[in-house]
Amino acid sequence: MATLMRTDGTTSEVHPTGKKFTLKEMYGLIGCTTVEMLTVPGRPFRRMWMDEEGRLTGKAYNAQASALLARLHVRTLGANHIVGDVLVTGAGEV
Repeated sequence: MATLMRTDGTTSEVHPTGKKFTLKEMYGLIGCTTVEMLTVPGRPFRRMWMDEEGRLTGKAYNAQASALLARLHVRTLGANHIVGDVLVTGAGEV
C-alpha cells in the first residue's frame, strides 16, 4: 500500500496502474519532473519519494512527511524539512 502525503495535511492510499509505480506515475502524483528517494527505516521497509527540486521551486512545507522522518530519527540534508507532496511506498512497489 502506497500513501500520498500532501502539503495540505491530507493523505490518500494510491495504487499503481500496473504491478509497480512508473516514474511517470510518480511525477504525476508528486507534481514534479525529477524525484529524490529516502529510505524510511522500520518494518515494513518503506521509501519516501519527493520532488528533488522542491525547495528550489518554492514548494510548500510538508509537516506530515517531516514529522514522520523526525519520529523515525531520519536525518536528511534539509534537517527533516520536507517540501511538496510525497509518495511513501513499500520496497517492491516501484
